[in-house]
Amino acid sequence: MSQIKRIGYFLIGVSFSIVIIAFFLKGRDEKLDFCYLPNCRVLKNIRSKSLSIDPKVQETLNTYKVNRDNLKDMLTYGEIDFSESDTDAKPCKTYMVEVIWKEKDVTLTVKNCLKKAVITDFSIE
Repeated sequence: MSQIKRIGYFLIGVSFSIVIIAFFLKGRDEKLDFCYLPNCRVLKNIRSKSLSIDPKVQETLNTYKVNRDNLKDMLTYGEIDFSESDTDAKPCKTYMVEVIWKEKDVTLTVKNCLKKAVITDFSIE
């Protein structure tokens, strides 16, 4: 009889746990991502800030017909070249983001400041 009580207590505990987890996760975004690797963490940090574009870079973006949605995709799926990046600079760290866009290699230079991110260079090869 004591084993039946234990199983009952266990099932009650599991049921409460499922209800609590469902309650807390109900309002979350479906695209919930966990960024543990440095590349993902830096790109997520850049995307979380207001994005500015240097006026010289804007001309290049207009030439290649790159819009803000394309830039957000590049900052989502890109890879940071940490060997070419200046991660010790103050007050803004500089990152080189490499991505393939429309079958071409694209390199973005992004200054990641405290409250905003600025794209300072854009090149296509």
